[in-house]
Amino acid sequence: AFATRYLPEGSIVAPVPLAPISSRNTLHTTRIKQADTPGEPDILVEGHQLLLNYAFGHANSSLLLYPYAPIINLVNHGSSQK
Repeated sequence: AFATRYLPEGSIVAPVPLAPISSRNTLHTTRIKQADTPGEPDILVEGHQLLLNYAFGHANSSLLLYPYAPIINLVNHGSSQK
């Protein structure tokens, strides 16, 4: 998250409830796209659900925390535009 003013370490930015997502793999998606021409193999397309962009977690952990209070999801969006 990005702040427009100084925040001391450990500051509470917004007290919100968190929904735990026990495995980040549950947000992965897989679908099969049919080949354009007959006889060609189908294509496996992998991705992730958009919810993953709004959840917080550590790279070495499968646990994700999703804040579900109004407006809090905007905290995760930094922008270089002023």
